[in-house]
Order: sequence, then structure tokens, then C-alpha cells
Amino acid sequence: MLVALGGAAPASAQPADDASVSALRDDYLCQLRLGGFISLTKPDNHPSQADLNLMDEVYQIADRVIYHGEVMAERVGPEAAKRVLDDLLPAWYAGLKHGDGQPDKAALLRADLSPGLRACVERARTLPRRPQ
Repeated sequence: MLVALGGAAPASAQPADDASVSALRDDYLCQLRLGGFISLTKPDNHPSQADLNLMDEVYQIADRVIYHGEVMAERVGPEAAKRVLDDLLPAWYAGLKHGDGQPDKAALLRADLSPGLRACVERARTLPRRPQ
């Protein structure tokens, strides 16, 4: 789900401004939450009806978040995009350890993700759709 960060910056890339970097950070964090929630909501993990309802909402907005992240990554350039991701990943991976060794770890992680994911869904509804 995350945008590829390698290669040279496109000629059209402008120096990273704070608003674009902040928007990219929001997009990347949302992409991490989307991917995490999707992987934790498979039938083997016994999702609740509320989890399944949230999953329906996630599927409706996922492409908007991915597209906006692509646009913001291009705008800020690969170096700034990589810094944003490098800042987010350590805390993300640390959070995945919550519930280690517990049989209901997937439910615990879904509960951890749900509030931020709900905010992500609300924000994504305001983002532009990918051009057809």
C-alpha cells in the first residue's frame, strides 16, 4: 500500500512544505492503519460485526488515501517521503507487539487501530478520488 520511495525526484517536485509533509504523514499513517486492520479482520481472527462494518467503510475510502499519498509523495519528493516513513515505522512496529502471547491479540490490535482508523475514514471522505 505504501508508495515506492526509490529513484530520483520528478522534475516537477517542489521543495517539501510543512503542509504537504503533514498531509503525507497523515496519508502514510492511514495506509498503515488500513493495511493493519485489513490483515487483522480476516475470518480466522473472528472479527466482530462492528469490525466488519468498519471494514466496509475502509474499502470505500482506501483508494482515496492511497492516491492522495501518491500525490503528496510526488509533491514533497522521495527524500522527504522517506523521512516521513522512517519517522512512523518504529512506533508502528512497536505497537504491533501489543498483546503478544495472548490468544485474542488480533482483537486487541483491532481495538488499538479502530479510533485512529475511524478518524482516517472521516478524513479520507474529504480527499479527491483518483482520476479515471
